[in-house]
Amino acid sequence: NKYRRLFAWTGGILVTYALLGFLFLPWFAERQLIKILAERLNLQTQVEAVHFNPFSFFFELKGLNIADIDNTDLVQLDNIHANFQVSQLALLKFQFEELAINGVDFHFYRDSETNNNLSRLLQRWNETAEPDSEAQTSQSDEPGELIPLEVISLDVANVNLHVVDEVPSTAFATTLTLAEASISNLSTLEGKLANNSIAIRLEQNARIDWTGSFSLNPMAFTGALALQGLNLNAVSRYLQDSVPFTIEDGRMGLALAYQVDLSVEPIGVSVDDIILDLTNLRVLQSGQSLPFLLANSLNVTNGQLDIPDNRVTFEEVILRELDISLIRNSEGEMNLQSMVTEFT
Repeated sequence: NKYRRLFAWTGGILVTYALLGFLFLPWFAERQLIKILAERLNLQTQVEAVHFNPFSFFFELKGLNIADIDNTDLVQLDNIHANFQVSQLALLKFQFEELAINGVDFHFYRDSETNNNLSRLLQRWNETAEPDSEAQTSQSDEPGELIPLEVISLDVANVNLHVVDEVPSTAFATTLTLAEASISNLSTLEGKLANNSIAIRLEQNARIDWTGSFSLNPMAFTGALALQGLNLNAVSRYLQDSVPFTIEDGRMGLALAYQVDLSVEPIGVSVDDIILDLTNLRVLQSGQSLPFLLANSLNVTNGQLDIPDNRVTFEEVILRELDISLIRNSEGEMNLQSMVTEFT
């Protein structure tokens, strides 16, 4: 009878624990997320599903959709899951064996020189903060020790940043896509190095590839970055109301290696092996149909940048087939002069 009661109590505790973990905690987490975002930020939130395994400490959230107070899209998330290693708590350390995020859309709207949807969210958050929490925040502004946190494998894929800027006379819109990002051994522990591999897609098949390693404690970064096939017309589209010319065509490539140490004073920044390629450049003066400037290619090799020495050097600069059209109007003013005057 004694053993039966022990087994009954043990079974009852396990069943209760399982029910709380599998059913109650996901429901409670979903309700709290919706409640906090509604009360603090006036956001409308929908969640497809939340799963939690109380035995393996595996967490998953599916189908998150957050809209602003005016029903404009803010965030959509397909899936996020994490595998927490509860055994590491005995070592006073928070460790995730795996953290994966897939299918995210962020929407950024800028409608004035001083306002955008993110700044308005921050303003709402501060306005709805309780006085006690504001006092605690102001008292804890001084940096303290980092929380002992480790993520063995962090994978992010298909993250889109949709940008709409309505401040220029001609509204600008584009999408930046984080195709994939993989970071291993991310840690806030002193002296721990993490490795990163990141690929970003831009307009018209341009992309950025970024590989390297970094430390968060102390903060130091090293690696290489390569930009391929950037269409300068996209840059010109954004600046078209601010500059007196339009870049109708032109592709740019850039490669470099970097070392950054933020733990020293002054901050040390070293950029080496800079290679810059600019091809098929075609620039038109605003209001004109014929190109003002044509360049077949511009190549810069073996560049170096050093901070705090503030020194930039290039081993070789090659410019091929440069054409500049100078036009003098009936009033005796050159087109180059008028562009400089308009720009300043």
